[in-house]
Amino acid sequence: MSGSGRVEVRPEDREAFTGRFQSRAIGDLMTLRVTASDFRLIRDADMAARIETDYALINLIEQGHVTGSANGRRFEVEPGAVCITRLTSLMDVAILGADWLALLVPLAALESCKAWRETLNGRVFAPDSVPAVLLGHRLRSMLALPEPLAGRRAEQIARTSLGFVASCFGGGPPPLRPAQREDKGLRVRQYITEHLGDPALDPAAICREFALSRSQLYRLMGSQMNIAAIIRQQRLQGAHEDIAQTGGTIDEIAQRWGIPNLRSFRRAFVREFGYSPSELRARHRPQPGQPKPVPKLGSVLNRWMQGQ
Repeated sequence: MSGSGRVEVRPEDREAFTGRFQSRAIGDLMTLRVTASDFRLIRDADMAARIETDYALINLIEQGHVTGSANGRRFEVEPGAVCITRLTSLMDVAILGADWLALLVPLAALESCKAWRETLNGRVFAPDSVPAVLLGHRLRSMLALPEPLAGRRAEQIARTSLGFVASCFGGGPPPLRPAQREDKGLRVRQYITEHLGDPALDPAAICREFALSRSQLYRLMGSQMNIAAIIRQQRLQGAHEDIAQTGGTIDEIAQRWGIPNLRSFRRAFVREFGYSPSELRARHRPQPGQPKPVPKLGSVLNRWMQGQ
């Protein structure tokens, strides 16, 4: 813990000292469980200055006793109570046979919810207080979550947990910035691009993957966009490049791009480009002695994936 604090154990207790530390990241948040015999945690100004990202620590004491100070504010914490500190706080705390849970929340995220106040630093909520009961329940629930969590599920849990924590401190849910909506739209586009070879890819599959309703998907991607038609167009564009630039039979290429029915593929190809796959292959058949073209990423696919 040299980066954020120094742990001290009395010389006479070192042989008997025991401790266990578990951590888990959930989106931008981190949960901790610490079980240890008696020790002292010290964080001086030099240690605090080396911390690059500040966090709010929400600590639920389940067993034992904690006493000390954070930025000069004295506090004592009994089992069932919740104590709030900042990672950059100057601290001198004695932990006596404690078992506690903690949630680390980026301070900037709490400030975006207008939830952080400096008066919270070193604040203790009694075991029977509303914040202690609610926060304790949230901490235990987060530690009980199954592993692993998919990235989008972890992000969703982190976001709802941040809003929950903020509400306990008088704030609101984190604002949904336009950039966040754009990022999700980009993830959907990237998912479509990466799964064009899957015949099962369709708007319903995308909705299931991103936990969206069909109307939400169309709002996210643009209300006038026909998602099924876009998927078909991107598949045909990819197949067009492969036929013109690579080997393999036309049937193999159609299946590679998620269109297993060759007859349907040929009809769709002619409608899209005005000529058949065989005519395209004939036009691009290498002449004797001519080097074989090197495949390249389809420009239309690339532009669409970037939202251009």
